[in-house]
Amino acid sequence: MIDSNKLSYELFIGDTDKRGFECFICPETEFSDKSLTEIKNVKDSIWNCDNYMGIYFDLHISSHIVRFICEWIYVDKKYHKEILECLINGLNGISGISKVVIGDVSDDKEEDNTMNEEFDEIFDEMDFDWTKSMGLDKLGLYYSIKVDGIDGECFHYSVYLDGDVTEEKCNEIGKAISDYFKPYDEKEIYTGYLDISTDDDKIEIYLDLGNVKPQYENVSINGILQALNNVSGIKSVVINEGIDDFDF
Repeated sequence: MIDSNKLSYELFIGDTDKRGFECFICPETEFSDKSLTEIKNVKDSIWNCDNYMGIYFDLHISSHIVRFICEWIYVDKKYHKEILECLINGLNGISGISKVVIGDVSDDKEEDNTMNEEFDEIFDEMDFDWTKSMGLDKLGLYYSIKVDGIDGECFHYSVYLDGDVTEEKCNEIGKAISDYFKPYDEKEIYTGYLDISTDDDKIEIYLDLGNVKPQYENVSINGILQALNNVSGIKSVVINEGIDDFDF
């Protein structure tokens, strides 16, 4: 049995289906390496259980959110509820977990859209604030910052200026970011793929964290914002503009 009152985090659980479930684990600010290891150990303990032979996990770990899909279609149905309870109780007590959101998963695109709507409703009920969850409101930036949602390993920064969008301003931002990450480049620490371009009313920065080690993900995400803090004339930055909570 799951007693949500005894959990160290808030649990939001929707439907699960015959194929399995999808789970998002949200941090208070960001996950430590220790917490990420403990989360992975919970997954491994379920994976290695003899009763759950045939279970499949697709796990995506980062310091700002953990997301995985659990497929139990080849596991005896009598164990499905037990697997869910093992996960929920296993995560209990792990430092840094703020919220856990669980819903169904489907191969069908139309059903998949329904699943995304269900997750959106759950996140709306949570009144979830990605900006605060990622700790970006505590960076001391002179411009306003907002995070609309999460787009997997990709971060799209929409940079709005007080003045006109020019190539000169784009180059100035590019140099500020390059200077900020130079110490990491010199140590051959990979901080992600970066691209900067201009649009009609904003400068766009694209960050792909693929192959970046978890301990350097926030260095990249926050580093761009801190580099922009050294550039004058920035009015606001919106990360993943237009994304409704998450898109994987």
